[in-house]
Amino acid sequence: MNAFYEKIDRVAHKLLEQSQVLALPVNLKAVADFLGLTVLTKPLEEEYSGFLAVAEKTIVINSHHSPVRRRFTTAHEIGHYQLHRRKKTDSPVFIDQTVYFRRASGDDSHRWEMEANAFAAGLLMPEFLLEEYLEKHSDVDIGQTSGIKQMAEEFEVSRPAMEYRLRNLGFLLPTSF
Repeated sequence: MNAFYEKIDRVAHKLLEQSQVLALPVNLKAVADFLGLTVLTKPLEEEYSGFLAVAEKTIVINSHHSPVRRRFTTAHEIGHYQLHRRKKTDSPVFIDQTVYFRRASGDDSHRWEMEANAFAAGLLMPEFLLEEYLEKHSDVDIGQTSGIKQMAEEFEVSRPAMEYRLRNLGFLLPTSF
């Protein structure tokens, strides 16, 4: 794992420890409650995953999206709150669209989206819980799609998110995406 992910993983891990959320699947409500955040699920236009209103300490998630997408978006918005809330003074709202990487790659918003995505992965699929899971379930073959799918179901994330996380942590060999 590179330094970019290591730093963000440490922040996510510290939050899990502080909020005492150390079991599967990660209880995002408990994490949000610990931070004093309110999480609401409401219908939004399809292209919007959700948003964080910093001053109101409120996260709104698109109710039209799948449960695993809503979980990732919630973790992503918690990431914005932990990593960026003091940096965004011009407009204290983070609005996230379903497709994050169509923005210009040189601006802060692109970097913040990448950081919030990395934080969400670290929060939902922390390395220590992945290691624990693999130790307890030695029969799970993460080299097979079925093994990754099984883990994704246990962690309540999408299969692609699980595969990407396992690759980033070195549990799987990198491939071209």
